[in-house]
Amino acid sequence: MGVRSAEKGSEELPSLATVSLDMRMDKGVRILSFIVLPLLPAGAATFPLVVGNGPDGLGTLGLTIFSVLFLAGLVLTIVGLRDALYERVVIKNGVIRHTSTFTNRTLRFDEIRGYRRTDMYLYLEPRNADLKRVKVHKYYQYSDFFEALLSRYFPDLDVLEPDNQLETTLDSSGRGLDEKSREALLRRAKITSYLLNGSGIAVGAAGLFIRQYYEVIMWALVLLPLICLLTVIRYKGLIRMNSYEKSRYPSILYAYFIPVPVIGLRVVWDYNVIQFKEGWYIAGLWGFMVAILLMTGTDEFSKKTATDYMLLSVMALFSAAYMLAASLFVNCYYDHSQLEKYAPVVIDKRIGKGKYTSYHLTLEPWGPLTSPEEVNVGSSLYQATEVGDSVHVEKGVGLLGMPWYQLPQN
Repeated sequence: MGVRSAEKGSEELPSLATVSLDMRMDKGVRILSFIVLPLLPAGAATFPLVVGNGPDGLGTLGLTIFSVLFLAGLVLTIVGLRDALYERVVIKNGVIRHTSTFTNRTLRFDEIRGYRRTDMYLYLEPRNADLKRVKVHKYYQYSDFFEALLSRYFPDLDVLEPDNQLETTLDSSGRGLDEKSREALLRRAKITSYLLNGSGIAVGAAGLFIRQYYEVIMWALVLLPLICLLTVIRYKGLIRMNSYEKSRYPSILYAYFIPVPVIGLRVVWDYNVIQFKEGWYIAGLWGFMVAILLMTGTDEFSKKTATDYMLLSVMALFSAAYMLAASLFVNCYYDHSQLEKYAPVVIDKRIGKGKYTSYHLTLEPWGPLTSPEEVNVGSSLYQATEVGDSVHVEKGVGLLGMPWYQLPQN
């Protein structure tokens, strides 16, 4: 369909009926979807190779998680590719209809209360609470024209309503405070979020690039997400895990998320965990607890919409990943048991050339490992070792019962 805009001089709502649009995903985005989306199940398929060390492999729980990840990636790929081909928003005769794999929503223009925007979407909010809002991707064809149309004929709710929403949250966070004290509370919340986000960036960089003060840096990484969680609950939604564009709510997104991959990388670099079935249990329980705390302890997810539940699921998964990484650090670093000594023979060696140079030795089967195992080592140990040499391996039982080993670098 073509595009016919309303007459420039008219400001009455019925003139919207002259607009005719058929918006589909932009061609470039569709091509990118067909390149990127198949990587989801392919990435999940590497899960056993990443974590399946030792004779116990993944274990029952690990295999279950792998199966869920693979199937979820496969489903997301199929749905995403189908939507790339067929999802669309059609505007005709004063009606907007959004159709996709799981969506078929319609709103008349006179049923629209206003719109909100994020970096990726435009949301059309209905006047009637019984109706569902319509979501329009910003990477649709004609999306710029459609956004200009909305800004001309409908109120921007992100501009009109954030103050009201914020006042409601301030009522919950600062009951009994006068206006001056409430403004001070908001300023304190913003300063707190700036400090936490800055700390997240700082300790994340320290964890990646500083070798000294290992224990201090690791504990800073471990404790920061816990401090963020307590802060969000303490401020009862005034400080949020994330906030949409133009929102006045301070967010601690960086402080909560940056430490997680850094802890994981340090654990992978420093230790080789043979099996961590217990870690999956701890991680799963923690992820569930975080989701419950965020849902009941703050008003950030109080609307109980599909988006809320999706964000809660992401928070739960990320929190589970955090607890798994933190548990592995505690398990290995604070394992003061008598280490078992082994001297396996190196059967292969290689240098990984990517964004960063990595050094790998492949060891013959030893102790609990019944097949050859490739391990990361430092450059000095790599240079000092040849194929056929024996290397020293120290194996611990793990403070939390997850056996691990390391190769002393000296």
